[in-house]
Amino acid sequence: MREGNIPLVSICIPTYNRGRYLEKALLAYEKLQEFVEKKIEIVISDNASSDDTRERIEPFVRKYSNVIYYRNEKNIRDENFPLVMSLGNGVLHKLVHDNFIISRRGISVICDAVEVYRSKKPVLFFDNGKSDKINTSTKAFYEVESFLLGIGYWITWSGGISLWHDECVNLATQRKWCDLHLWQVGIICRLIYEKKYGVVIHRNWGHICEVKNKDVSYGIVKVFHDNYLCILKEFYKKGILSNTCINYLEKDMLYGYFTKRIFYKDCNLDGNINYGDSRCLKEEVYEIYKGKEYFSHYLRYYKRFYAIACFIKVVNVFIDVKKARCIIQNIFNKIKCIGG
Repeated sequence: MREGNIPLVSICIPTYNRGRYLEKALLAYEKLQEFVEKKIEIVISDNASSDDTRERIEPFVRKYSNVIYYRNEKNIRDENFPLVMSLGNGVLHKLVHDNFIISRRGISVICDAVEVYRSKKPVLFFDNGKSDKINTSTKAFYEVESFLLGIGYWITWSGGISLWHDECVNLATQRKWCDLHLWQVGIICRLIYEKKYGVVIHRNWGHICEVKNKDVSYGIVKVFHDNYLCILKEFYKKGILSNTCINYLEKDMLYGYFTKRIFYKDCNLDGNINYGDSRCLKEEVYEIYKGKEYFSHYLRYYKRFYAIACFIKVVNVFIDVKKARCIIQNIFNKIKCIGG
């Protein structure tokens, strides 16, 4: 049973200019029994949006006492992540993206985890069942290195982090790593080092709505390679991570994350993404990794990945003959030059 009127989970949502996505997410939350029973609260921190976010959210705030809305006077960028996590009242504070649609089973996954682990309070990371390195519904780790090797590049997904209420005291002032756009990576590593106990909840709990014209002009390679390694090397200098671990994680980022992003760009499947003035994503990635001993193997891997992924795309759209023909032609055009 919950103590008093304290919610079991605070769903902490940082948002900026995504009013219609956030409204859709809230419509999903209000249908949940856990929301009706006030086992969960929704805490929103609006990063001074210039769209109609406030107008879309106000009806929910007026209707439900467990929907709490804050608005920043100015855009504080990634500092909004620790801020929103500090504003919750629940036993567990769960960071959730404003375009994430939670499922009925998903909220049960989170609430059940709180009940199971609230006494020992390990670091809980919810990977939404995406990491291909976890083959059980839950898996415990007792040191930072084993945790990172276990979850791989998914540690960079801010939607996976959760913190216990006492860990969120004065959290808004803990802005380290915010300027690197990977605040959660540093926080998770620090807490697992201190607690010597982290648990990955490997269960699907919802889906992400694709955002139109998503702005990644900050630089995908800069964040997910340069900044990521910067944080990892900080823990290496403290003797917490080995160089072998960091090299593995750098390789895992190439095979796991960058491969998909390059594929989407090669096949013009990322028209919804605004890359800004950055040069070709593939060129940027290849420039970094071309000196690695595994790079020639990667080129062969990508060639196979590309062919298989394209085939799956064709199968998915086989009814649309025109689109299928375009993809098939693209396969033959691209596969000739990959690795060349």
